[in-house]
Amino acid sequence: MLRPKIIDLGIVDIGTGGVTPEFEICFNYDWSISTTITGTPGNATYTLEVSHDGIEWEEYKKDFAPYDIEDAIQDDTLPWIYLRVSASSGGASSGTAQFSLVLKDN
Repeated sequence: MLRPKIIDLGIVDIGTGGVTPEFEICFNYDWSISTTITGTPGNATYTLEVSHDGIEWEEYKKDFAPYDIEDAIQDDTLPWIYLRVSASSGGASSGTAQFSLVLKDN
């Protein structure tokens, strides 16, 4: 088994919210997203947005989103080409969240 690939998706200000740059994935992987928080997470949340063309975006697993800013998510399929993370302050949040994508061979 090859070592997991860790990709920095970007940093978002959790006091105001924002969106990471999109990331293009060319193969199907097992994957997880984790956050590193600097500051006070407060009620900040995030959603994972996915796309097949980089133009039309939808929330990944809408029934479970949004995710608490400190929670990781994972799955064993990656059936889309593009992904990005959208963070929302939710109030009482300050600092930044760095989002990391870990890709594992499946």
